[in-house]
Amino acid sequence: MATQTFIKFVSNSKNIKTGAMSQTYTSSNTCPTSCKFKCNGCYAKSGPCAIHWRKVDRGEGNNVTTPENLKQVVENNPCTPVIRHNVAGDIAKEGTSNIDEKLVHTLMQAYKGHIVYTYTHCVPSERNIAIVKEARKAGFIINFSCENIEQVKKCHKAGVNAVLAVDTMSKAIRKVDGITFTQCPATIYKNIQCVNCCKCWKKDRKSVVCFPVHGVGKNKAKKAGFLMEL
Repeated sequence: MATQTFIKFVSNSKNIKTGAMSQTYTSSNTCPTSCKFKCNGCYAKSGPCAIHWRKVDRGEGNNVTTPENLKQVVENNPCTPVIRHNVAGDIAKEGTSNIDEKLVHTLMQAYKGHIVYTYTHCVPSERNIAIVKEARKAGFIINFSCENIEQVKKCHKAGVNAVLAVDTMSKAIRKVDGITFTQCPATIYKNIQCVNCCKCWKKDRKSVVCFPVHGVGKNKAKKAGFLMEL
């Protein structure tokens, strides 16, 4: 039996990485089975983020609601023009690696009139790619968090946004098999934050944004042996 999904809406986070931006957390039952970070250094399972996330799983805290009631929460609270959906959590149908189409449609309605971006570890299957393309038309930008180069190539060919977690990058910009890989600027420059970078919510982005692993889970992720070096 599926568990209840909860979403926490934060009107204006002062997170040092993202900058002043509305954000959400979604309960962990939306994380896909295919995510290699689930037991291998997931950044959201430690530190302050984990504390917030556990409360969301229990449906506790201010502005914690169900997806069906998120639209009302967004409308009744101050909201920035760009929203980072899912500081923690994903958009998978529980117990699968498939995007929850009903959930995505509900989010599209809740965020109508805003630019919204997020990431998913759901596999880039034809079905999931089709859902991502539909959401993009409504201004809901979903980046596939790829596990390997093969998935990156599939996303690139399909024309959907891809990102990749890496161990290290030898250069900030690299080209592999005709695909441009760019290290997240916020991980290089102190004056760059998500709010003034914009790469992850560009609809027509061709480059793959790379995120070197960091935080307390870094060593665990590296020991798992699935991270690439570029």
